[in-house]
Amino acid sequence: MGGTFMRLQQQGHEVHVAYQTSGNIAVADDEALRFARFIVDYNDKFGIKSIEAERIYKKSFTFLENKKSSEIDIPEVLNLKGLIRKGEARSSSNFVGLADKQIHFMGLHFMKQELSRKIL
Repeated sequence: MGGTFMRLQQQGHEVHVAYQTSGNIAVADDEALRFARFIVDYNDKFGIKSIEAERIYKKSFTFLENKKSSEIDIPEVLNLKGLIRKGEARSSSNFVGLADKQIHFMGLHFMKQELSRKIL
């Protein structure tokens, strides 16, 4: 789609992209842990005291270390994975020339995993 977005912009169209779901189920567990660890390290490096960030990391790590293959992720992991996908989507959209104001994240529930967490 990137080439299409670029061509439409070159033709003078105002292009927007809407991401309907978080995409969190497309993020690997080890990638989520890498980002969680980055947040803790970032806070440590810059002297930011965040007990909550450390708690989320520990909870996510413990869950993922013991996760069964068919088990649904806990909300902390789902949210972290959603943020990772959001960052990837924003970077891709920016790369093809879309400004942040042209990128829309709708957060709709698509997959059973996302919806089941909202109900609980």
